[in-house]
Amino acid sequence: MRLACTVPMATSIEDCQQIVELTTKTGLKYMMMETVVYAREFLYLQELCEKGELGKLQFLQASHQQDMDGWPNYWPGLPPMWYATHCVGPMLALTKAAAEYVSCFGSGTIRKELIRCYGSPFAVETAHIKFRNSDLTARIIRSLFDTARQYRESIDVYGSKKSFEWTLIEHESHVLHTAKRPETKIPKKIKVPDYAKRLPQPA
Repeated sequence: MRLACTVPMATSIEDCQQIVELTTKTGLKYMMMETVVYAREFLYLQELCEKGELGKLQFLQASHQQDMDGWPNYWPGLPPMWYATHCVGPMLALTKAAAEYVSCFGSGTIRKELIRCYGSPFAVETAHIKFRNSDLTARIIRSLFDTARQYRESIDVYGSKKSFEWTLIEHESHVLHTAKRPETKIPKKIKVPDYAKRLPQPA
């Protein structure tokens, strides 16, 4: 049996400790499903990695940009990197790596009434992650307020043989780049297949 919820259940260390204590006490499994790890694009990239089609992974980046104005409860003014599972999850899952350290910068300023909620002024936050025991790094971009951008959760993966770039505009094609082709033949617009067959069976 799994304990599931569609909203964040932990935004602090104390919340995480409560989840650990509850699962230990009840024997239930906690599963965090609000992440690109469950998107068909991630499953496609995972398959390419397993087949060696990407070659050596060289760099990864991800983004989650969304206009959260009007959302209730704890959302107003939430610092962008406070709850970044959408874009951190696929970075770690695809590489099967742990983060060794993170460097994060804030940029821009949100409205004063939003700043008052958490004391964080930043409209956008970007982070670089260094993976443990690896030469890889990843970049993450996140914005929630006062930044003009269509909703986007994305992951870009750059390999020595092939690279995948998530579409910039919703419902347009993703792009797969293949090395050592004539320049105009390197990029190819693709439609990522459905991966429902890889999903676990309902309990």
